[in-house]
Amino acid sequence: MFKQALAEFCLRRGVTKAQAAVIFGASSSTLSLWASGKVRPHPAAAKRVADVLGIDPRQVVRRYPSP
Repeated sequence: MFKQALAEFCLRRGVTKAQAAVIFGASSSTLSLWASGKVRPHPAAAKRVADVLGIDPRQVVRRYPSP
């Protein structure tokens, strides 16, 4: 859900993922790690991102299964 919400946010706002990272107060590599589920953001960062994306913060911190 987070990856999809991030992609939709970038499309709607006309921003790159790197620009979205700045909006969220993170580096683009950090945002990529969050989106992949490899790294969980700090709860405050998860809330900030979720508020901007309009999703539940739990969707930001959810880990995805490894392939």
